[in-house]
Order: sequence, then structure tokens, then C-alpha cells
Amino acid sequence: MLPMCWGEAFSIDIIRHKDSMDELFSQRNEIFGTCGEEQKAVLQEKTESLVQQYEAVSQLNSERYARLERAQVLVNQFWETYEELNPWIEETQALISQLPPPAIDHEQLKQQQDDMRQLRESIAEHKPHIDKLLKIGPQLKDLNPEEGEMVQEKYSRAEALYAKIKEEVCQRALALDEAFSQSTQVRRGAREVNLPFTAPRDSHLLWNLVLFPL
Repeated sequence: MLPMCWGEAFSIDIIRHKDSMDELFSQRNEIFGTCGEEQKAVLQEKTESLVQQYEAVSQLNSERYARLERAQVLVNQFWETYEELNPWIEETQALISQLPPPAIDHEQLKQQQDDMRQLRESIAEHKPHIDKLLKIGPQLKDLNPEEGEMVQEKYSRAEALYAKIKEEVCQRALALDEAFSQSTQVRRGAREVNLPFTAPRDSHLLWNLVLFPL
């Protein structure tokens, strides 16, 4: 992307030449008065051509400067969003890699499910970040295809990692739900045979009651 200072400097240069144009036109009638008809016609044609060229350059600069300003806004939004999202992705990946398997103890399972619900809420909260990157990224690539390759790599990688996190958490939640369902059956089986279900050391026995009923 072109730096903003380049566009500003070019605009200032055009404005500076506008003063020269105004000065030329303020003296045009006086100059024409000293010329013959043929020379006057030539000068008038040249000055009108000069005006048209200046206006064309000025219009082109205005359009490009507007695009440059828009690009700067998009660049700022993209990197601000990316810098907020990327640390969360890294932290969440590390958290998932350290999650223990589903607990045997019923209360611990409930806590694991609560933790998983919080993690899923966090994933949902960061969905707008992904959406924003996927909206802005292609626009930046269109504005500057060469540098846009790097931008595309960033938002594509973020999208892939986010999808992976979402899938892993979904599978983890399903496993916890299944474990919780089985744990509930274990507790029900314990009550039916009048066994207390208060300590993890008894869990293997109660699991056997469910899996291998008498």
C-alpha cells in the first residue's frame, strides 16, 4: 500500500499548482490584449487544454486519494482485529492441548462441562473477528494483489485454526455429554443396589454395575 504521506504530498503539489493556474487566468485577458487574433486563438486553445489537463489530474488524484484513505482504514481494521484474535487462538490451542480426559467423578464431570460451555461461549464471541478478517482481507487483496498474498495467508490461516478449535471443542463437548450420561446411569445403578457414590475410588465398581449388570 502507498503510505498516506505520499498521497498528501501529491495533493499539496496539485493545490500549489492551482495557485499558478489562477494567477495565469487572472492575467489572461491582459495577455490576450497584447496579441493578434491568430496568436490569441492559439493561446486560448493552449490555456483551455491546460485547464482540462489540470482538472483531469486533479480528479484522478482525488479518486486515488479517496481509495488510499479507504485502504488505510481497512489496513488498520484488519491488523487491529488480527492482533486481537491471534493471541486468543494461541492461548485456546494451548488450553485444549492440556485438557484432561472426561472425569469419572460425577461432580468433576459437571465442572468439566461448565468449563466447556465457557470455552464454547468464548469461541462464539470471537466469531465476529473471523467474519471481519474474511470481509476486509479480500478487499485489501483487490487493492494490492502483491501484498494481498500475505494478507490472504493471514486470514486463511486464522480461519482454519478457528475452525479446528471449534471442531475439537465440539467433539470434546460430545464426549463429556456421553460421559455425563453414563455417570448418571452409574449413580442410578448405585442407588438401586444401595451403594454410596461419594468417592472416586468406588467408581470402577459402579461403572461395572452399569456395563455388566447382575
